[in-house]
Amino acid sequence: MSLGGTLDGVATQPAAMPFSRLEIHADFEGAASAWARLAAHAPASWYQTRHWASAWCASVGKANRAKPQIIVAYDADGEPCLLLPLVVMRKGLLNEAQFCGGKDSNFNLPLFRPQDRWDRASIRLLLRQAAAQLRPRPDIFALLNQPGQWDGALNPMAMLTAQPSPSFGHRGTLSRQSDVLLAERLSSDHRKKLARKFRRLNTLGHTHCAFAESRAEIEAAISAFSAQKAERLRQMGVVGQFEDDRTPDFLRRLSIPTQDGEPARMRWATLIVGDQIVATYGGGIHRGQFQAMVNSMSLDPIIARSSPGECLLNWLVTRCCEDGLSRFDLGTGEGGYKTLYCPTAEPLFDSIVPVSSAGALAAVARRSILRAKRMIKQNEVLWAAARKIRSYRAPKSGGAASG
Repeated sequence: MSLGGTLDGVATQPAAMPFSRLEIHADFEGAASAWARLAAHAPASWYQTRHWASAWCASVGKANRAKPQIIVAYDADGEPCLLLPLVVMRKGLLNEAQFCGGKDSNFNLPLFRPQDRWDRASIRLLLRQAAAQLRPRPDIFALLNQPGQWDGALNPMAMLTAQPSPSFGHRGTLSRQSDVLLAERLSSDHRKKLARKFRRLNTLGHTHCAFAESRAEIEAAISAFSAQKAERLRQMGVVGQFEDDRTPDFLRRLSIPTQDGEPARMRWATLIVGDQIVATYGGGIHRGQFQAMVNSMSLDPIIARSSPGECLLNWLVTRCCEDGLSRFDLGTGEGGYKTLYCPTAEPLFDSIVPVSSAGALAAVARRSILRAKRMIKQNEVLWAAARKIRSYRAPKSGGAASG
């Protein structure tokens, strides 16, 4: 039995049919050919690369018993026209289909051909047919953090009924002249303060910024990030994350070349004082864009007062300009520094699509929770109060400064 509004209850015939059949792949090898053909032309971010998705599924996804279910749609000529990289996970009593990457992915969307014209009925038909073939069969599709368009091309999933995501994405253009760009985005006083802070760090030991290149340097960056992020989350009252190996395993799979001579897929920028890494930024370069995924900084009060995270970010943006990249993004979430360096707010949307009767009930609750999160995060007073409450609940640790 299905409730009204679930996919099983939809009978509308699409005005145009962009696809004629579907294939479902439970592994990345089976979808490799279609993925490569679509990736060559599809507007997509680093998070839609097969390397990123497979690294997540083999580490964090596997630990959470997420089962890859990669949907590939083909047109009447047998050419792949859309690929939806999903996993099915158990959430309580329900099976939920979501994008590969979960919370670790900042921007989610399918790989698709920009020339195709999808309508709402076509997308719902695709999901309905996919739901019947997915194993295990999902009760709900929770398709979160999706941009309405990417690099000028409309995301076909925007045809679904949706609501705004709790947070925005943050993106910014770059130019060859980094000094001009930073002068436009940072006041003269702000730039002088950063320069003073960098000099103050240098009094603690030789201070420099660099990309981690060798395997040993990458391992050191991941280790520093994991320790710094775990401490920061404990301060915020978030306990349990970074207490096991699943995230470091994911980052290693993303970062360390699989064979000699191969460049690292994930780039780690580090700020080093003496022989200590005091800040990190990790991200990927895809189609001329640097997409920051993770960052951390030391919470030692003597170091933290000099804003090592922003000192490193300033250097990273400068390097990306010098390397000829066209865009830079700082992912999703709140933070004043994000709007300074990435002034373009990328609106995101969430689509919660029930499949079963139980999924229809869960969809109502999930939408309400996401709306509440957005209301809190987009209200400065409520967000400050929420962070304060969370910090009160955090276990106390001696000597760490707030970041």
